[in-house]
Amino acid sequence: MNLTPDRGSTSLDSDLAGEAERIAVLYAPRSLRSGYRSLLWLDALLAHIALTAREPALAQLKLAWWRDACAALGQPARHPVLAALVVTGCDDREALVALVDAWEEVAVGERGLPAAAEGLGRRRAGLLARCAGEPEAAACAAARSWTLATLANHAASIEEREEMLRAARAGPLSRLSRPLRPLAVLGGLARRAAGRGGGHLLGDRMSPLVAMRLGIFGR
Repeated sequence: MNLTPDRGSTSLDSDLAGEAERIAVLYAPRSLRSGYRSLLWLDALLAHIALTAREPALAQLKLAWWRDACAALGQPARHPVLAALVVTGCDDREALVALVDAWEEVAVGERGLPAAAEGLGRRRAGLLARCAGEPEAAACAAARSWTLATLANHAASIEEREEMLRAARAGPLSRLSRPLRPLAVLGGLARRAAGRGGGHLLGDRMSPLVAMRLGIFGR
């Protein structure tokens, strides 16, 4: 059984990353874009494993490879994304391993998808805030909405899906600083998508204009 990652995907522009995520990165300050790309690239790879594996055990085996690789970050890279994380300074091993753990919880589903999404949202917020040099608390609400709204598409029931979409819309979203503008874009688009009943973050004709507004003004 081959547990090493697919090396055919070599950038955030791969099909694994969503279009909204690729657009959101463009609103980061130029000095932060490579860092955002490397983290979102890793996140997309982990999401692909967690959400497409035929069996939770298979996802766990593959995620274990990434957990070990992130824990050993700085040694000769075994995948281009690992090298990118080091080069961009997004190399907090503990936080990266925690992201892998959060995706494993999504794959295994012991506590249910809504609870797993809440945990994943916190891990994403922490990593992206560190990348931006901003407080984690500032990133939490947007990362939570983004995570709940996108994972709602994988809910096991209509009731669970509706629960997650309601949670994605709950609470205010404050204006985010320029370094956190990618999260402003993702969080704002997620709330709009949740209001439409779920689906793609760029699911209507107005979405690109909304993304532009969020990226420029931060809310």
